[in-house]
Amino acid sequence: TSPLSDVEYDALEEELKRLDPNNSLLNSIGSYSMKNKIKHVFRMYSHDKIHAIDELGKFYKQYQGCGIDVMRKYDGLSLEAVYINGRLVQLSTRGDGKYGESVIRHSKYISGLPHNISEQGLVCVYGECYISKKDFEEIKKNSSDDEDINDARNLAVGTLGCDDPEIVKSRKLRFVAYKVAPFNGNFEEQINFLNKEGFNTAELIKEVKMSLEEMEKISNDCDCGTDGLVFMISDKNKCEELGFTVKHPRFAVALKFKDESVKTIVEDIELSISRNGTLSPVAIIKEVVIDKAKITRVSMTNIDNMQLKNVVIGSEVDVVRANKVIPKIISGELPEGCSEYTPPKECPYCKHPITISKSETGIRTLKCANGECPG
Repeated sequence: TSPLSDVEYDALEEELKRLDPNNSLLNSIGSYSMKNKIKHVFRMYSHDKIHAIDELGKFYKQYQGCGIDVMRKYDGLSLEAVYINGRLVQLSTRGDGKYGESVIRHSKYISGLPHNISEQGLVCVYGECYISKKDFEEIKKNSSDDEDINDARNLAVGTLGCDDPEIVKSRKLRFVAYKVAPFNGNFEEQINFLNKEGFNTAELIKEVKMSLEEMEKISNDCDCGTDGLVFMISDKNKCEELGFTVKHPRFAVALKFKDESVKTIVEDIELSISRNGTLSPVAIIKEVVIDKAKITRVSMTNIDNMQLKNVVIGSEVDVVRANKVIPKIISGELPEGCSEYTPPKECPYCKHPITISKSETGIRTLKCANGECPG
């Protein structure tokens, strides 16, 4: 899975837009690293992101009279489910928009995704695969994996890429559907169709005037992690007229709520140890209060994350609570004259050597060489 959270990815994307607005990477979608590559029936797009109410106001003003529907922006993994004559025959991740990775081997472990529907012919259903907030907390509490489990979306991504069916089954994956193609109807009619066919569906919120606080409450009031709201033109003919850019539909935008960012200083770095001996760096920071929560510790997971964020003792760092829950350092500035983080050579719990292992994706983690470490 990616070492970056959505918050960090969005920050880097905005910086790239500022420095090089014509960079070709801005027209790409998702990841190109796929094991079981498969072509989508219809291209899968991402939503153009906005971060301010005045930008949303421009969208409303431009398309007033067309009707606007609102839907939560689910923080999961986008999937395309293909049915032919009522039977599920293909299930794939979004990937680069044209090609995705086949995950149909795990379809029977995803609730809310029927294997058979009554509609005949070709039916393509689009939605998000996720792990509920409650299930994520339970998995996190009982986990003994090498990975530091701190993000429900990354866990869902990693689960779909897993080859062990017992692990996949235990993660309690869920699917929420919000679009069907081909379909001769507006968004509300699509949701009604999907409900009738037995899908777990997104709640469609009819156009209402809301304050930013009300929007955030609606966004967060569900069992899935969310990171904003999607505003869509409900007039089907207008949507067809507007069409798509290389990356986004022109008839919809996603309002992402910015996580409050606070600057502070790293006062110390500790290593926490899991039951299997994996050592994870933890930044001990000068106390900050974000969304009424006091924060003094931030898990950094691995060496690469420490070095990517410029985290050492004395670094000035930007801290957020990603999706109002998990403390994250999104960036940092090294103290003058300091180099990047170098891990200790000895385990702080037993003084045995620390080894560095590299995962298939190239991420480096620390491990105590003592198989019976008392930590």
